Amino acid sequence: MVATYELQNLSRSKVENLLHRFFDPARPGELFIIDRFGKKIRPREWFYVLPEHVGQGAQLIKGGQLYLYRYDREAQRIARKS
Repeated sequence: MVATYELQNLSRSKVENLLHRFFDPARPGELFIIDRFGKKIRPREWFYVLPEHVGQGAQLIKGGQLYLYRYDREAQRIARKS
C-alpha cells in the first residue's frame, strides 16, 4: 500500500470510478499480461501516474473540484481545464 485517503460521506465505488475516468489518459494501452490460462489480459487497474497525482485527485474530489481539472498525459500533471 502506497497511501490512504480519507474521504467522508462518499461512496468508495464512486470515488474509484471518478479516479479511473480522470486518469484514463494515463492507462497503458499497449500493456498486457498473460494469465495462468495463457489468455492475454489488459489490466484496467494500472495507470502511469505518480502517487502524488492520485493524492491531488483525491483532494480535488474532496473539495468538489475534480471536474475543473484534467490529467495531461504528455506533461504528466494535473492541469486546469481551459
